[in-house]
Amino acid sequence: METSSIIALIFAAIILTSTLVIVRRRRVKEQQALLDKVAAEKDFQQIDLIRVQNPTEQDNEAYALIERERQKVWKSLSLQTSIAPGLIWKMCYDLVARISAVYSPESDNPIFQVSLSDLLGLNDRVIRRIQDYLEQFPLNAIKDMKVQDILTYKDWFDKVSQNKAVQFAQQHKYLYTAWQYGWMVYNSINPWYWGRKVIFEAGREGSFRYLLSVILTIVGEEAVMVYSKRRIRQKAVAIEKGIAVEMINMAVADQTVSAQEYEVLLSFILNSNKFDDMVKVTLLKALLRKQTMKSPLELDSLDEKERKRFLMEVERVAKADKLGVLKKLDALKTLEDALSLTSGYRTQLELAPHEEVRSMDVMQQNRKREEAIFRLMIQAGSVDGTFPQSLREYIIERAENYPLPFDADEQDAILQEADAPTPIDTLTKEITSQPDKERALAETLDALLWYLPFTRKDEEFFVQLVAVLHLRQVSDSLLQKRMERLLPQNKLIGKPAFPILKLLCRQIQQEEQILALVETGSSYQFQTNEERPKKKDAAFWLCVTTERALLLTAAMLNGVMYTHQVDLKPPFTLKIERGRLHDTYALRDAVQEFRLSSALFHSDDLRAALEMLVKRQKQHELAESA
Repeated sequence: METSSIIALIFAAIILTSTLVIVRRRRVKEQQALLDKVAAEKDFQQIDLIRVQNPTEQDNEAYALIERERQKVWKSLSLQTSIAPGLIWKMCYDLVARISAVYSPESDNPIFQVSLSDLLGLNDRVIRRIQDYLEQFPLNAIKDMKVQDILTYKDWFDKVSQNKAVQFAQQHKYLYTAWQYGWMVYNSINPWYWGRKVIFEAGREGSFRYLLSVILTIVGEEAVMVYSKRRIRQKAVAIEKGIAVEMINMAVADQTVSAQEYEVLLSFILNSNKFDDMVKVTLLKALLRKQTMKSPLELDSLDEKERKRFLMEVERVAKADKLGVLKKLDALKTLEDALSLTSGYRTQLELAPHEEVRSMDVMQQNRKREEAIFRLMIQAGSVDGTFPQSLREYIIERAENYPLPFDADEQDAILQEADAPTPIDTLTKEITSQPDKERALAETLDALLWYLPFTRKDEEFFVQLVAVLHLRQVSDSLLQKRMERLLPQNKLIGKPAFPILKLLCRQIQQEEQILALVETGSSYQFQTNEERPKKKDAAFWLCVTTERALLLTAAMLNGVMYTHQVDLKPPFTLKIERGRLHDTYALRDAVQEFRLSSALFHSDDLRAALEMLVKRQKQHELAESA
């Protein structure tokens, strides 16, 4: 028994010794890593404190205060320093309060000697600048850490450090060492375990020191700018912002901002070197929401030169707007009263009688609608990838001769539809009445039919426009009338049914001329692919052009339109077989023969059309032989 007990004790001692060695090595390793991290943190440098040019005595006092606070954080921050958000806020608040007292020493509440807008602006600028630093090293390593984790580790550190048992053990080194290396309770009684948690799990101590230094520096710089009145009292910036606000108010006076107004406003706001990005974003958001804004400027504080420029810039917006003249008049009157000036543009408008001004509004609305139609025509004319020069010249001529003519820049903008088309539903918002919709569809259709053939893409564009304009009931009749206008006027040109006419416009090329279009007495039988197929005969139409002969037919079966065409190309041979009631014409090309009869007994139309075809062929042969 004694031998076995001794062996068990030796074995237990070996296990305990091994455990203590492993723990010791682990602690030494972590301590070395900690030393390496602390050494790396020595390379961190505080950001520069940016000072104003030509600082006053008060400025120097404020900057000295900021520097003291920065150095206090930089040199004394340790694991005993709390990094709770509330305490960081208090640190910043105290700094701002002390800086404000430098500039308003006689005030009981110096921190409140600026407006609410100034304080909100201070807050926005601080947040924006700190966010920029969070994207850079070393703060980008800790920016995603949960604050709760950091505070939990710190709380455990405080609790364990202040525990009476731990403090007693620390006073007796041998006891503390034995206790510290006790395996089961190592983490819970060792305050440096939680201290290392703050460093290793939450990020470097230097990173937090750097973060607090950045926050204090930025808060201090911005507080100096606000309480020294430099930022909020820069008159040039205030005037520029006031002009931008009134320009936006003028643009949204009629709740409709035209492309020309947007161009004027964007140019003014984005090109201004007096606005920071936040101001530009705020102004553009107000413009997009079409919201009026309160001017940040007292207009009666401006001198005459500044007031004239103010009015001139706002007038630019009023002149750019081709609509809402009456509402622009009211807005200009209000601005005139505030500036104690007279608007030359408003005077011009008021010289016209009220009825004429209202009439001008109507004319501008009509002009807007006409521009939409021009743009639709250009899109239609360029559906197949090429924009006909003759159509381009036609649209330019109409734009120049409109009662309120479109200038060269406006024409160029409209012609851009060929390369960068505006959505159809956007353009058609300007076309509201039924007659205007039908006119827009008819003129767009003219552009689609400017050059034949009438392709599938052309038809798809037409169908889309019909759907947007809600003109399905009149679209087919309108398309038929427009296509009939393409046919020559002579006795050999008949008027086929709409399916034949549409099929013809799909086949005819731009370089071809139609010489004859007549119905024949010959027919083609259509048949459906069904178990019990349906059949239907339909007469052929003969179309003779300067290049060839076409046989066209169409029939409706089961609600579906079926079409068939035969293309005959020279050389032709024509044989006429006389009959009692009608004649038969045997027409042969190089591959096939068709026998055609007159639709009405001995009608001369078909014969004349075929003889014209043969005559054109002989003329062509003579020209080639010569």
